[in-house]
Amino acid sequence: MNNLITILQFIFLGLMPRLSNQQINTNIIHVTIVNYHGSRAPLWSYPTDPYGESYWARYGGLGQITPKGLLQSYNLGQYIKNYYSTYLTPSYSPQRVSATSVDSDPALVSTNAFLAGMFPPSNSDQLWSPTVSWFPIPVHPAESIYNPIVKKDCPKHKQLVKESMNSEDFKETESKYMDLVTNISGFTGSPSLNFNNLSHVFDNAYAKLSSNLPLELWLSEHLKNLTDANNKLLELKYGSMEKSRLIAGGILLDIIKNIRDKMNGTQNEIQVYSFLDFHLISLFELLDLNFNMTYIPFGTSLIFELRKDTDDLHYINIMLKSNNVSEPTSINPVKMNECDQLCNFGNFFDILIRRTMNDVTKECSWDESGSMATTDSIFNTNFFSTPCPTVNEMNMTSFTEDQIRDKDNTIMELNRLEISLIITVSILSLIVFALLISFGLYAYKKK
Repeated sequence: MNNLITILQFIFLGLMPRLSNQQINTNIIHVTIVNYHGSRAPLWSYPTDPYGESYWARYGGLGQITPKGLLQSYNLGQYIKNYYSTYLTPSYSPQRVSATSVDSDPALVSTNAFLAGMFPPSNSDQLWSPTVSWFPIPVHPAESIYNPIVKKDCPKHKQLVKESMNSEDFKETESKYMDLVTNISGFTGSPSLNFNNLSHVFDNAYAKLSSNLPLELWLSEHLKNLTDANNKLLELKYGSMEKSRLIAGGILLDIIKNIRDKMNGTQNEIQVYSFLDFHLISLFELLDLNFNMTYIPFGTSLIFELRKDTDDLHYINIMLKSNNVSEPTSINPVKMNECDQLCNFGNFFDILIRRTMNDVTKECSWDESGSMATTDSIFNTNFFSTPCPTVNEMNMTSFTEDQIRDKDNTIMELNRLEISLIITVSILSLIVFALLISFGLYAYKKK
């Protein structure tokens, strides 16, 4: 009998419904793409640099996009177009496509190259010149004076970083790298170099590598330590929810808003953003993804797919396309630590909404007395009725109702699974009962 029970347990486990959301059949209804621009010149050069400012002048100077960076962004646009070919409409339409970029030359130029690769002229109506096969697509400013989603300067964030720099932990870390600072200062001919700006040297090295330029011997030998120091500095600036929220909280809110707009019936198929590396680092921190990316390779894309199943339940699927220095990688799934790979939108909203920032200008402020200015944060009780442009645009009333409806649908789905499980258990019980009767009859006949 014990053997029979063991066998039945295996049968039961095999017949139980699989609850993994990876088996949910969904269709893509919207894609949000957050890009980091392609390869650029270094932001900083040093007196002994063999590739100093004069070398990068051919591309417009330090910090400017390179031809390789333009091609990188253009190819990325083509790659995304092909990857989502079964979903995307082949031609550009302002009702279906929107692009937003931070006010930075590399970001703006890369966005135009990306869109050119993604949406070349698809018919004669879009060909405005017999010699130019390019259709211009508008790119909107992320720092709009009416409703900015990022700020060039965030005094509150600077104050938090300053406080961290005064901590004992930071002073310990700084002293650990003093020998490295001394050595690098000598090699670069930059006596003013200190731990806080070692990231400039790292950026210089990475920009050279991305342009296939050889590194000086001393720079190659110290690259690992420079990378470690750079990671420590990034952690100092963006390695907490509070700091990252001040950098990317407005971006995250705008992403959620656009997804909600699509769920509410807009035609928008694709939203393209172009930001700088520290924006993406902060966004990764807010999402709490299941991987560690301390610096952002040029040409990286973070993708949010909005998916819908046959029961009209909505899910978010997050994907990453990250380029290394030499070869591009494919698009791979990444997940939030607090949610499934296919994250039900109600859960996605609940987890992230408190990490967003409603009024970027106000929340970044720091009053003269040295204390944080009072903010109307997104999780205050009056957020849903505050008459500001962001709230009106988001239609937060429907936000709440839809969220409840999605949760109700989720409960209905769980109920259906529960019913399925009950039916399965009932059938198995009948099988067990029949086997027991058969066993009893067999034993009775043997007697």
